[in-house]
Amino acid sequence: MRHSPTGRGLPATPPADRQRGSVTLVALALSVFVVLAGVAAVDVGLLAAGRARAQTGADLAALAALTPTGEPALASAASVAEANGTRLQGCACSAAEAVVTVARRVVLLPTGLPVVLHARARAVQPGPPAPGSSRRQPRGAERNPSR
Repeated sequence: MRHSPTGRGLPATPPADRQRGSVTLVALALSVFVVLAGVAAVDVGLLAAGRARAQTGADLAALAALTPTGEPALASAASVAEANGTRLQGCACSAAEAVVTVARRVVLLPTGLPVVLHARARAVQPGPPAPGSSRRQPRGAERNPSR
């Protein structure tokens, strides 16, 4: 090791030699960060898409529970939920209303960690308006029956 001419014991190597390879470490750290951010973005996308698909399955299962098909409302809701990639968790079904809860399993990418997403939907059978209600008539509905 060479000493500086002043005799203070500091190495006389130029600063460029001491920093050799530091750019490689910074680039490696930045690359790891970019890869982790990409994986996190993909996982968030998977969760968002899974949540939307779970909600779609719940909506369609609730509508199927109210649709007269000849089979029980619970069986109809379960088959539609299954066809949409969800599992029926609960169905509070009556002739006029159906409240359905479904679950969908999503697997996150690098770890394989399973996440269960839940969705709930309510469908109501339309009925006649109550006397004195303020429901507006749709456009084109006859207001003057004498015509």
